[in-house]
Amino acid sequence: MKVLMQNRPKGQWIGGDQIQLEKTMIALEQAGVDVSFNDQPLFTPAILLSDFDIVHLWNFSMLWTKYQLWAAKRQGRKIVCSMIYHPTEAFIPFEYQQIMADNLDAMIFLTEGEVERTKRFLDIPDDKIHIIPNGIDSYWLTTPKQKYHLKDYVLTVGRLDGSKGQLQVAMACKKLGLKYICAGERNDESYAKRVEAQGAILLGAVPHKDLIPLYDNAKLHVLASAAEIFPLCVMEAGARGINSVVTNTCEWKDIPNVTWCTYADKDSIEKAITHVLAVKKNKKFKTKLKDMTWDAVGKQVLEVYKQIYG
Repeated sequence: MKVLMQNRPKGQWIGGDQIQLEKTMIALEQAGVDVSFNDQPLFTPAILLSDFDIVHLWNFSMLWTKYQLWAAKRQGRKIVCSMIYHPTEAFIPFEYQQIMADNLDAMIFLTEGEVERTKRFLDIPDDKIHIIPNGIDSYWLTTPKQKYHLKDYVLTVGRLDGSKGQLQVAMACKKLGLKYICAGERNDESYAKRVEAQGAILLGAVPHKDLIPLYDNAKLHVLASAAEIFPLCVMEAGARGINSVVTNTCEWKDIPNVTWCTYADKDSIEKAITHVLAVKKNKKFKTKLKDMTWDAVGKQVLEVYKQIYG
């Protein structure tokens, strides 16, 4: 079985879907699957597609996925999509999204909540739906605690822009007298300056493994964004025994020992942070994560491939 994974060009993306794709590829390769990656969003040569049995797409409601899907369909490939579904017509109208969905052989979702979100806009048959959560590398669970030159701060890991809610977190931390660190690419420079003006320390993009000491020396982790599906940063914080405040729009609802807040609501965020500071650190979540490895993810994705390809 030969599989081609496609997403947008690597130089244009740093984020959870990049990690998800790369870790899934590695796990599939270790399971004996021949996997390649191609990032040409607008034109995929037919000769390239003819070498593969399955095309696995990522980020369903984005424009590049539409072109990649049609190219694969023309060549008669089996098509899987890791949906990471965003309920928007900003890139593709819902009527065309429905046509795309009709031409997929399998859809992979991270949570039941993501499935329900998608069903509010698209008609999708149950036999195409597969729920496979994100995984985590074992080193997050086994690496000894590491030092960092700062400690006892509030931490947010992720792209810096308005949809991630760092400004309200910075304002809440300023009021509470807490240091606030943001690790993630500066997606919106004007927004970054507003966050910085509230006293936040902006580190920019940080290599994945280098995040461990940042988590280890934080008081807590906050993800107060507009919408999340299955955030890797919450898994990473949990693996390091750090409690999280998470937006109540997150589709992953059964996270152990998490305190919920409301997006863009400074008072809600402040209240959640205050609560977390008063409770013990999270050990239950770390135990749960021991069974949520990328190897397990790879095996589940391989089962999806076998169902549609035989």
